[in-house]
Amino acid sequence: MMQHDLIDEDFELSIPEPGARYQPLYIRETEEGFALRLTRDRETAARHVRSEAVNGAVKAQVAWGYMLLDGHGVERDPDAALRWFRIAAHSGDADALNMVGRCYECGWAVAADPDEAVRWFRLAADKGH
Repeated sequence: MMQHDLIDEDFELSIPEPGARYQPLYIRETEEGFALRLTRDRETAARHVRSEAVNGAVKAQVAWGYMLLDGHGVERDPDAALRWFRIAAHSGDADALNMVGRCYECGWAVAADPDEAVRWFRLAADKGH
């Protein structure tokens, strides 16, 4: 068990409980701090998220898809966005499954297909989305 304390607005400190064999100190950036940092410089954010996506981080694959879909720090590319959502969906990620459904619902990079959208939405819902 670890104690978690917010230090500063963007970082969290984790300290192992007394008596733990090892006593490492962890400092990690909070999700809010990370998100804030990524929104300040869109091009840097796009490079970072793309790198994480290519290296297999599923949440980054979904985020990269969003960035491509919206043109956030990168040229807008709905076709590539759908490819990345599908890659992430293979892991069973609920957000990725939902976004594939949204692509079919809205006609992003595919012909709008309500039945196919519902199929993907059901898969996402089964994963708790």
